[in-house]
Amino acid sequence: MEALAQSPEGIEALRGAHRYKAGPRQWLRRWGGLESTGGLPALATAAMVAMIIGVAAVMHFTVFGDRAEHHATARGEQRSVVLADGSTVRLNTLTSINVAYSKARRHVVLIEGQATFEVATDLSRPFVVSAGGGTVTALGTAFDIYKTRDKVTVTLLEGVVEVRRQHERSGTSALANQAETTTPAASLEPSPSQAVAADPGPARASPARASPARAVVTQLSPGEQVSIVRDGALSTVTKVDPSQVTAWQRGMIYLTGMSLEEAIAEVNRYADKRLVLADRELADLEIGGAFDAGDTAAFLRALELRFGLRPVQSSSHRVVLKRSSEG
Repeated sequence: MEALAQSPEGIEALRGAHRYKAGPRQWLRRWGGLESTGGLPALATAAMVAMIIGVAAVMHFTVFGDRAEHHATARGEQRSVVLADGSTVRLNTLTSINVAYSKARRHVVLIEGQATFEVATDLSRPFVVSAGGGTVTALGTAFDIYKTRDKVTVTLLEGVVEVRRQHERSGTSALANQAETTTPAASLEPSPSQAVAADPGPARASPARASPARAVVTQLSPGEQVSIVRDGALSTVTKVDPSQVTAWQRGMIYLTGMSLEEAIAEVNRYADKRLVLADRELADLEIGGAFDAGDTAAFLRALELRFGLRPVQSSSHRVVLKRSSEG
């Protein structure tokens, strides 16, 4: 049937199927060389029409059936996308995803960045997101995934999800095997108009339960978070504040519990100039606070007050930070 759909005769038949709606007898005369009366018994005519409709259906499925999608955002851009199955994806800055559907599942690859998924319920087709060395599977729920250079962090907002690390390479689809680019390491901007600048603040999150070091799978409940690190291991499951995790949707970023290196990397995702830390010994210092995404000036003021860091070298693409005592 598929070969027929691709043959000249099949293509002509498909065109004829559209003309058939307007004038079946006239079309049969033109395509089959038959007169409208006495040329074909009624049964044979019906069989031919059924065959042509079948060819049209095959061609429609081949061309329009499983269509892949790609969505991405530029620096500083956010976007909401409604997928073909009715699910909604909110993409943060510098985020890229691929989407594909099959009869068995709905599959998204988070290539880079951060996205919040509100999954339309479909019990027959799980919604699977691949990122880094793991997968997140849901039937109908809401969750946030953030992929950085070193880890993939999954936060459940509502419902239940299963987080699985990809041991070996079994079960990994061709789509998931596509090259996944990561965002460049560390650097650049936000600032607080309202918020505690560079206050150590409370601990990043309170532990909820531990995941075995080499656990293959874990389930999350709302308000829980787990990370898949570069070697594929699952981190300890922790309790977090979902409103802080999704603060980027309100134009805010929370840096509480981050290292200075991590905070600079997060700030850099929202601005054109990269902040670069000159002294690597300062990279692990802990920072805290909430900042308006893109407000670099406020973030720099916080760094100067807390750590004595000042911009000492600047170009059109980056700003180098050093301690004042270093000259």
